[in-house]
Amino acid sequence: MRESDWLEALSEGNFDWFGELVEAYKHRIFALSYRKTLDSAEAEDLAQEIFLQFYRKLPLFRGEAALSTWLYRVALNCAASYVRKRRTPLLPGAPPEIACEGEPGDELMQRERSETVMSALSRLKNKEREVLELFYFQRRTTAQISDILGVAPRGVETRLRRARESMRRALEGTGYFEEVTGDAGKRSIRALV
Repeated sequence: MRESDWLEALSEGNFDWFGELVEAYKHRIFALSYRKTLDSAEAEDLAQEIFLQFYRKLPLFRGEAALSTWLYRVALNCAASYVRKRRTPLLPGAPPEIACEGEPGDELMQRERSETVMSALSRLKNKEREVLELFYFQRRTTAQISDILGVAPRGVETRLRRARESMRRALEGTGYFEEVTGDAGKRSIRALV
C-alpha cells in the first residue's frame, strides 16, 4: 500500500494499514529517536511511544500535509517531550553498530567519528538539532521541513544556516567537519560520519 491508499483507508475508518506504516518508517523513527537519546534501548522505547502517539492522534489528522510529514511532526514533539521528562542528563553513548568495510582500523575510526559528531549534535539547541536531523538524516527538503516544523521556508533556511555554523564551531579542530560547495554553488556542510 502507498500513502494514498493509507489515507483512503483512514477516511473510511479502517486502521488495518497501520502495521505497514510502522514497517515502512520504523528505521527512520528509530534513527530519529537514537539521535535524541543516544541510547539504543531508550531509542526503541521512544520509537514505540512515537508510533503509539501517532496512532492515538490519527483521528485528528486533517490531511493538510502528507501523512509522513505529520508522522515526523508527532515524532519531533514526542521526542522533545521525552527528552524534557528524562531525569538524568543526556550523556553521549556509543552509536549503533555501523557496517564498515576496509582496513582493520576503519571501524574504530568510524565509531570515533560517529561519537564525536553525535556528541556535538547533542550540544546544539533543540531547534538546530531538529532542522539538521530533518535535512541531513531524514533527507527532507526545506519545503517539507517547513510543513513539519510549522515554520516559513525562509525560517528553515535561517535555522539551517545557524545550525551549520553551530555544528562547525562544535566540531572545529576535530577533523570531522568540512565545508563543501554543492550543486549550483550552494554551500553545505558535511559531517564525516
